[in-house]
Amino acid sequence: AVSAMQGMQDALAGEDPDMRNQKRADVDASFALLLLVSGKAQEAFDKVDRALKYPDRRGTISTSEEQSRGSHTTLRYVSRKVLAQREAERVSSLGFWDRFKHWWQTLFGDPDLVLDAAGIRNALSDHERLISTVRPYLDKGLTGVPTWMTGDLIEVLGVGVMEAALKEAREIDAYPGTEGYYGFLSTEIAYQRSDRDEVLEYGKIAREALPQMEQLMKARLLALEGWAHDDGGDTESALADWTQVMEIDPSVFRRLGMSLPAQFSLASGLAGEVVDALRRSPRFRESSGSGFTIQVEAGQTCLLGTLGESFHCAPWPARIEGEDEEGNEKQTDQEYLTSITESFHEGAFGLSTGLSGSDWNSLDGTTTSSKKAAKKKLESLLKKD
Repeated sequence: AVSAMQGMQDALAGEDPDMRNQKRADVDASFALLLLVSGKAQEAFDKVDRALKYPDRRGTISTSEEQSRGSHTTLRYVSRKVLAQREAERVSSLGFWDRFKHWWQTLFGDPDLVLDAAGIRNALSDHERLISTVRPYLDKGLTGVPTWMTGDLIEVLGVGVMEAALKEAREIDAYPGTEGYYGFLSTEIAYQRSDRDEVLEYGKIAREALPQMEQLMKARLLALEGWAHDDGGDTESALADWTQVMEIDPSVFRRLGMSLPAQFSLASGLAGEVVDALRRSPRFRESSGSGFTIQVEAGQTCLLGTLGESFHCAPWPARIEGEDEEGNEKQTDQEYLTSITESFHEGAFGLSTGLSGSDWNSLDGTTTSSKKAAKKKLESLLKKD
């Protein structure tokens, strides 16, 4: 995906400006998806927000403006939800008063999230567009919303609407190839209804019927099945499901707002403060029995599986002493504690790509497009001479 993204940016940069404006927003939205599963929620939000503010011109694009706007609004809606989870993770490392203020603010909801939800409902008020979105891989629905993200539409549209759309889609696509996709949506609907028996029933059917390539859908199904097992008191099966999710796509826990049962190592000093902060994290809940293990030692924070396998180890970032290169003052004790927990959260609940900050910037395309465009213009001038 990273290589494909780089190829898209290179191809876009080599086109004339009027042609780049035909697909710039769609490329931004694709990049946002990659950023989301990599745990970079703020960057994902920025890219898809730009896509909505500066939509593509409609000269050579086969999809309609409503399809693109609905797709990009859905991605922004999901990005906002993940950003809220990231903020809750950050706040968990702060003092009591800051945590209380954050709790109080969340009681009133996010008006921007409500507006995005309204935009999605407006885009899917068209019957044909709604059914085409539910049916997999059609070009008449919200084509920018991947199949593994269609479950997020249920909480926006409502269970009843999605059930009716799913029923109609099944009548149209009465062949075995779609059963896995429709079983996935049935599992999501059952989860919204908190029906753990149906989650387990439909989840198993969907996982067995889905093509091998649908790994992100399978990770989400396993996360939902883990919830059902845990809700029914079968912690061992839940941990087995969630362990598989950690191996495929740990970012799904943020999108679903789930917390994992965990045991915390004993520590003192700064390491002890890190342990206390992670105990308050929305990604974990303390378990006295079996569960994942948070191991904190001086200089490193690790997330371990039930058998002691390492899912992620985050070295503590270097503390800023004195002024840094940009003139920022040194970190306070609280700021340094937050940087430790933030580094851990970002790595533990995002797919690792091995990319540095500069690598991500190059994928954005903004740092190279102008240079490549200028180079192409110069080459054309030289040819004329």
